[in-house]
Amino acid sequence: MVLLSGLDDLIALRNIDRVKRELRAGFPLIDYLLSGLQPSEKTILFGDMIGGADVVVAHESGQLQQHLENFTEAVDSTYGAVFASGRIVCATANWWGLHTDELALLSCFILSDSPCSLSDTPVFLPVKSPTVPFRLISCRLTGEIQVSALCGPQPSLPEIQTIIGKLWKPVQPVLQSLTNYIPRCIPPYIQLDRSILGIVLVNTVKKRILASLTPHHTQQSRESRSIPLSRRLDIMRTSYRSIVGAILQSSAEPSPHTAELGGSLIPDYTPHTNLLHPVSETFVCSELHKCYAVQSGPYQLFSLFISAVPNHSIRRIAERTLQTLLKEKHNNIIR
Repeated sequence: MVLLSGLDDLIALRNIDRVKRELRAGFPLIDYLLSGLQPSEKTILFGDMIGGADVVVAHESGQLQQHLENFTEAVDSTYGAVFASGRIVCATANWWGLHTDELALLSCFILSDSPCSLSDTPVFLPVKSPTVPFRLISCRLTGEIQVSALCGPQPSLPEIQTIIGKLWKPVQPVLQSLTNYIPRCIPPYIQLDRSILGIVLVNTVKKRILASLTPHHTQQSRESRSIPLSRRLDIMRTSYRSIVGAILQSSAEPSPHTAELGGSLIPDYTPHTNLLHPVSETFVCSELHKCYAVQSGPYQLFSLFISAVPNHSIRRIAERTLQTLLKEKHNNIIR
């Protein structure tokens, strides 16, 4: 609500009808956040639950970074990011510097917003700027690839449209190639163990999330196909909620507004400090699948396996998967 209406208007409520009109633009975002309680194939992001931004590991990100910097400078901004289906491919330093709530909300808003070639939406950053609005400029460059920037009153929308055509047209082939990473979110040449049905890798320091619930290109076994994507999303979200806080430490960062009220961003989690000894890994087995979670330095890896994989193998497979993802030279976005 603060994102679309600002803190002052919500507190004062001088013009309720205007606030209602402004909040109407946030209905798709609210629907998206609520749908996380019963995930579907459209509920693909984890940032709203974990606290942070979902990312894509793409070797084109370095090439696009300079074009993004030029674009944000041209629109008189320092906040910009390139998205592939709501996941960040590359972003400016100031965009990464936003609070985790803001990173998650902006990603979800951009993903859930009505598809259009170019949009200009006034937004308030709930932590950084809850009373003074920014302009959220979002342009669909190709397919599911979008570039977004937070800027001031200038330049005008027609000027921005000209800038976009000038700066992004030369890299259309590169942008088009980003679609090859969706929905896998990792490069095609990275091969994961065939027993893995999905992974969620969290950098607890940078607040970035690499989630892949379709980690394989080729056809999987009958057992793996028996668990649809919506079910995998539900399992991973439920697993995270039950493990983080009670067993592994949460990476969530309470907002200043919540802290002022003496509350917590995650009140339903058991405080990690209540444990008698530190825990770095845990696993759960069921009839249809197995889940394994491990903490290694600043990284948390949550893995979903087929039920046929032996219990004594899941630790080794998960550790090998984590090493594979972190040693990849193009994955600075998650490291």
